[in-house]
Amino acid sequence: MPIKPYKWIFFDNDGILVDTESLYFQANREVLGSIGIDLTQDLFMRVSMQQGRSTFSLAAERGIEQATLDRLHDIRNERYAELLSSGVRVLDGVMETLDELSGKVNMGVVTSCRRIHFDLIHQQTALLNYFNFTITTEDVQHTKPDPEP
Repeated sequence: MPIKPYKWIFFDNDGILVDTESLYFQANREVLGSIGIDLTQDLFMRVSMQQGRSTFSLAAERGIEQATLDRLHDIRNERYAELLSSGVRVLDGVMETLDELSGKVNMGVVTSCRRIHFDLIHQQTALLNYFNFTITTEDVQHTKPDPEP
């Protein structure tokens, strides 16, 4: 029995299509540093990538109250937007891969990225021309790894 070709391919955004993770780390490091938390690359990887927790949980564990955490989140999001506006690199091989797949399969981007940040990223790329749809964190109630997106 022949294998059916894929009809859809869903791509993640950050770290798959574009190199934004170092900018997100930098924004978190700067904001958490302002309250005395030294966010190293190793700690960021362990908390955020391996444990799937927000790095702001480190501040909560130190007794920082929710109102302050909310303000710090806003500051981090603003700083991340500034960093994104200064330039984002499309990862090696992405354009070639999308060119090869274009017209053969439907493609979408499914990301936990906020829409405002996603739009800033892709103002600088030609990537969105390849995709049939995009889903960001505001489009769903439960973000990845939940299957809703």
